[in-house]
Amino acid sequence: IKNAEDANGRCDYVNILNSLLREENEEKMILYEKFSQYGVTVQTDPKNPHRATIEIPGIHDARPSIQPGDKMLLRPHYPVPLANYLKGFQPNQQRDRVEIRAEVIRTVRGRSNRKGERINDRVILTWLDSKLVPLFQSFHFNVRFIPSNIVHQRCLAALTWLSTIKPAIAKELLYPTKEPILPDYSPSSDSCHGKDLNEKQSAFVQMVLTRTAHPSMETVRPPMVLTGPAGTGKTKTLLVSILRTLEMEGDHKKRILVCTPSHTAADVLTRRLGQYLSSKQLFRMYEAERPVEMVPAE
Repeated sequence: IKNAEDANGRCDYVNILNSLLREENEEKMILYEKFSQYGVTVQTDPKNPHRATIEIPGIHDARPSIQPGDKMLLRPHYPVPLANYLKGFQPNQQRDRVEIRAEVIRTVRGRSNRKGERINDRVILTWLDSKLVPLFQSFHFNVRFIPSNIVHQRCLAALTWLSTIKPAIAKELLYPTKEPILPDYSPSSDSCHGKDLNEKQSAFVQMVLTRTAHPSMETVRPPMVLTGPAGTGKTKTLLVSILRTLEMEGDHKKRILVCTPSHTAADVLTRRLGQYLSSKQLFRMYEAERPVEMVPAE
């Protein structure tokens, strides 16, 4: 968008991205149709009555990936005698054809057990109230997956916000053309962290410290992007930035939220930060549905 600095250009930008997001969402809905299953059984666990399992070969590595929070629609093959289980329910042939709406908790990769038997990939999903579980134990289901629209809705919300700010700010946020001018800041030189960084890595750490020391209250600053191929020291630079920020002088407490795209990346950062921070300074938040056996012992 060449004229993103004016209202019309920004409007074009937002409209184009809205269209792309809508097409992407529609395409994802179509791709999810290939995950539909017919005549599957639902396995329940008495220890976790509100969860169930469905075996689907290859679902763990499917593309696009099934994500926690995706919806599942399960339809029994035959009418369900709900009147036998729900007080006050009037039997009706049409109303007895029910649809169960569940949510994906996670997918589990298949493996071989100790007997050498192959266990297929599984989908762990939310399930019914314990009173209704016996009703569906003998049923076969047709299953349809529907992708969660949370990310889609967040993107739309970001575009809505973008359309409300000044065009000049929007352009500088999307297409920054110059390095922000910040007051001089000279951090303490006696820190033991970061002495082995190269020039560009040190410049990134310096920018983090300077922006932290002089927060912006009136203008929207573009994000800082640290990028590079594997083995170039991105994680080390990030760790030094965190540790040096925590060492900064000031009366206010510093809280840093570190988000990663995977559990593995978060575990690596936690281990490396744990070499310098105490358990009172470092808190590792786990996803509520992550299996305990997948959490590192340390």
